[in-house]
Amino acid sequence: MSRPTLDASKRTETGKSVNRKLRTAGKVPAVFYSKDGANIPVTIDDVDFLRLYRKVKFTQLFDLNIEGETKTSLIWTLQNEPVRGTTQHVDFFGVDMDKDISVMVPVRTEGIAPGVKLGGRMELYRDSLEVVCKPELIPAEIVIDISNMQLGATVFVAEVDLGEGVKIDFDNNFALVRCVDKSKGKKDEDEEGEEE
Repeated sequence: MSRPTLDASKRTETGKSVNRKLRTAGKVPAVFYSKDGANIPVTIDDVDFLRLYRKVKFTQLFDLNIEGETKTSLIWTLQNEPVRGTTQHVDFFGVDMDKDISVMVPVRTEGIAPGVKLGGRMELYRDSLEVVCKPELIPAEIVIDISNMQLGATVFVAEVDLGEGVKIDFDNNFALVRCVDKSKGKKDEDEEGEEE
């Protein structure tokens, strides 16, 4: 399966005025950090980057093509202008396909809990979890099926199975999702994070 590709050009000039000119021209200053610790300042096209970002976010691999040299990468950090939301700077991370990597993966629920139909409400206590695995195994998201959860039911983090070779990094077996009785919501919020 082919990965998405983003073209980048090396840049030798840095500084605020140079970066301002790049952004005015529809380009974004970025840095590629290699798995060996080196960093390469690059320039990318803003439109092309946003198209890529919609596909891969922070969890999926893509190929960064730096003037003909392909680097298997992740988007590591992204800085946006606070008012207009335009892309200001991007950091890319070159992965080692043979080594485990730690990545924050978004969490969402799927389905309609029977407990909600009985007057309860769902509470998701984490919007992301730290996952450790080989780069090609990073899940795009963690989906929790709540379609069988009754009032008072809880899914703890240790119950989430992401398949062989993928583990969630945690110290305490905290509550991840709970179907709470609305009248007991405050009590359940106070108990969030308790061990099973």
